[in-house]
Amino acid sequence: MKTGYSLILGEHVDASGLSHRDCEPYQIVCPACKEPVFKVERKADQAQIDYLSHYTSEKAYNSECELRVSSMDKEVLQKSDKISRNQKLEYFLGVLRELIGRNPMYRGGTAKSQAVLNKSKAVCFLRNTHYEHACENRYTVEMFNEFVDEYIEDITQMGGIIDTSFAISVQKRIAFDIWQHLLTKKGRANYDFLFNHAYLVVMTRCQRAIDLHKAVPEMKRLLDFLSSIIETSKQKGFNILSEMGHTPVGPPFAIEDSNYFNKAASDISHEMIGCLLELQYFDVLKKKLIKTGL
Repeated sequence: MKTGYSLILGEHVDASGLSHRDCEPYQIVCPACKEPVFKVERKADQAQIDYLSHYTSEKAYNSECELRVSSMDKEVLQKSDKISRNQKLEYFLGVLRELIGRNPMYRGGTAKSQAVLNKSKAVCFLRNTHYEHACENRYTVEMFNEFVDEYIEDITQMGGIIDTSFAISVQKRIAFDIWQHLLTKKGRANYDFLFNHAYLVVMTRCQRAIDLHKAVPEMKRLLDFLSSIIETSKQKGFNILSEMGHTPVGPPFAIEDSNYFNKAASDISHEMIGCLLELQYFDVLKKKLIKTGL
């Protein structure tokens, strides 16, 4: 059969998008009988045929399910998947801050660091400007995925582990759904929380490079700017932001004709999207499934 159903995602999936390693963790089953299935790849006339098969070898059993699955109304399946997708989004939004708070840099929780950043008038101005720009220049799914791919490339170069293409596609889709929600009035508070987190990640990344003697002078300058505006007075903070906007910086540290204000905003966006990509949605869904006893 060409279509399976993921008990973890609560959605129907196409066999061509799966690898052998996806079936077990995502609990891919037959949409008709709900029995586990596995991925099969077969060569035919120099083309590859992808399909899902039951573990049982009873041909009649497979044929019966194949007929039932192939006769399912695609619009009905899509409607069902959309409902499930929206339900998952609501659930993820409810635990978003908890997931972000699992980052090792929050040994004592997120409350203190969030409060410090929220208190800074200069950081607040930078965050509001960032939000307004994001709302005015909304990413299409293609643009969003380009930024995600850049982040994945960075992680790969640093020795990070990238999972299967199906797993990445799921992460991308969930991240994009959350990003779109964050740009609504209802999602603004979570946007601010994620921005603050990314702000700290950028600072941490700069400091780590400095400690390892791998930082270029521009990185040290950026860290100085970001650190200075946090606990200084409102006027001094705005003066620093103005200086950032009037201090040019270019390749290879930044794009052509950039400045430190834009560089800071760009790096924060990079880490915000990266954070949404890396959150452990799979673990959350798995625990939720176990909790509900399915």
